[in-house]
Amino acid sequence: MIIININISLQEFVVILIILAMGRISYEDKMRIQTLHEQGLGAKAIGSRYPAKQWSLNTLKTTCRHITKTGSAVTRQSGSGRPKSARTAQNTAAVGDMICSQEDQPGTSKSSRQIAETLGISDRSVRPIAKMDLELSAWTSNGSAKIS
Repeated sequence: MIIININISLQEFVVILIILAMGRISYEDKMRIQTLHEQGLGAKAIGSRYPAKQWSLNTLKTTCRHITKTGSAVTRQSGSGRPKSARTAQNTAAVGDMICSQEDQPGTSKSSRQIAETLGISDRSVRPIAKMDLELSAWTSNGSAKIS
């Protein structure tokens, strides 16, 4: 057994535990910060009101800036995030035309890999278009068992 002797006070130990346990600001804390910011308090004043929370000044400034810009601390700005470039209306229509056999031409449907190659999009984008946008499902017919 190895014993390590570390001489720190209980207060220092508690501070270390608090720092290790710190994470993202909770929803309730964001709402509290939003309310105080709407009352005219700045980041320093909000931080001094809740010293036990140990919010960093930079985090409070960022949250206040977000509230000023969007009007809310918890909602994201519309249009933020990665755009969905493959599931456009044009690609959905093209996949719908290619995936199903034509009326007078049976056997003209294409696989998701063929469609992806033709349209220049990923086959992993073709499958969600077929399933979610076109509400199609893949199925195969199994041969029936012979009963003698």
